[in-house]
Amino acid sequence: MIRSKLQALAVIVLALMLAIAMPAKAAEQTEGRIAAITPDDFTLTVTDAVGGAHTFALRVDGTVMINDEPRTMWDLRVGDQVTVTYEVEKDGRLVATLIGATSY
Repeated sequence: MIRSKLQALAVIVLALMLAIAMPAKAAEQTEGRIAAITPDDFTLTVTDAVGGAHTFALRVDGTVMINDEPRTMWDLRVGDQVTVTYEVEKDGRLVATLIGATSY
């Protein structure tokens, strides 16, 4: 009986060690201006300072903030300055978790 308890404890410890060792998805960030937006598809394209264009899909539970107020994709406009916090999916897609915009 003691042996089975020790085996169970060893399995739990091993599982915890593996969970801690697994890398978490690192959030990345980019800044730029909105070049295109399709709110119905929850996508936007941002052009960064060096002219690179990046297309993001807003995650289902993602957040849009405009001038520090919670808003929706439909409130964003082409030309808005944005900071996009995102994750790179395994298939290479860029998925935004937070879009912070300054709208004038």
